[in-house]
Amino acid sequence: GGKITVDELKNGPPSEAPIAIRVLGQDLKVLKNLSSDVEKIIAETEGTINIDNPFSVSKTELKVKINKDKAGLIGLPLSDVDLTVRAGLTGLNMGEVNLSSGEKFDLVVRMPFDDEMSIDDFDKIYVTTQTGAQVPLKQIAKLEFQPSASKIFHYNYERNITITANIEQGLKSGELTEQIIEKLNNYNFPEGYGYYVAGDYENQQESFGDLGKILIAALVMIFAVLVLQFRSFRQPFVVFSAIPLAFAGSILALFLTGFSFSFFAFVGFTSLVGIVVNNSIILVDYTNQLIAKGKPLKEAIRESCETRFTPIVLTTLTTIFGLLPLTLTNSNLWSPLGWTIIGGMVSSTLLTLLIVPILYSWFTDGKKRLGEGEVEDSE
Repeated sequence: GGKITVDELKNGPPSEAPIAIRVLGQDLKVLKNLSSDVEKIIAETEGTINIDNPFSVSKTELKVKINKDKAGLIGLPLSDVDLTVRAGLTGLNMGEVNLSSGEKFDLVVRMPFDDEMSIDDFDKIYVTTQTGAQVPLKQIAKLEFQPSASKIFHYNYERNITITANIEQGLKSGELTEQIIEKLNNYNFPEGYGYYVAGDYENQQESFGDLGKILIAALVMIFAVLVLQFRSFRQPFVVFSAIPLAFAGSILALFLTGFSFSFFAFVGFTSLVGIVVNNSIILVDYTNQLIAKGKPLKEAIRESCETRFTPIVLTTLTTIFGLLPLTLTNSNLWSPLGWTIIGGMVSSTLLTLLIVPILYSWFTDGKKRLGEGEVEDSE
């Protein structure tokens, strides 16, 4: 009766399954029928495996159905029947037993049975009427087996059934989930019933939203530091030109290696933002120093690129070689992060040496930097 489920390490925040659809509503019978239809929709989507519907197998309950007419004729309150059945099954606390050692124990009275109660034990239960007569329980009640839900789940105070599924190796949960969403949008749900998408899809939306806010905060702080460093609002934009160049390289690296832009790839790009601007800072700062010494703009830019070329390339190579052992593990956890940083650094380094000097000449516009602020070039 055991069930073994094997899952690989999830790429991102923990979730109940790569694909999870919650069917929302109030009536459990309607929910069960809807969950079966949603289960079929997921199963018909190519690439889904190990589909689990908790309502596909019902729990069987034993119900004691009391004949109210018979109980009324002999003057037997229904509460007494309930109390008697409860006492026979689980027992009633009749008081405390005090031992000579000072220990105290609850005195519980119930029917004698060995391990578990069986159906035959119900024939041993007698109820007492108000006149003191003993009436067998089977004379006023009968036992029925009824299917029921093993568990009742709630989401935002509303009943729901969550159908989960895994995906085949090499497929993307987001693309399969979008196919399922398209089919569910064409499904005719009864009034008051609907669905909610959970699983990896929900986590990706939430995580990317949070990381987007973190990325914006990081950009604002970096920009503020650059403004204080260069005492200019234009040159930080020149430095920031390395970021879109790095993003292009990251996307290309993920595409060539076959990884998607996942949660950890986003983490890698967030880290990359603070790394790739270093090369631009080196070029811009050194160019400012040469101009402050009196060199013309074009000559200062050319000398800056020639002088800083080797340090920039060596710094990039050491970072890439340091990331390669972790990146080449070919895991869904670390490889996307590593390829994002490596691809971004390669493209930003190559393009920074070409684009940043051009932008610097445009934004500087015949001006040169001295010790404080900007003044017009005397030439």
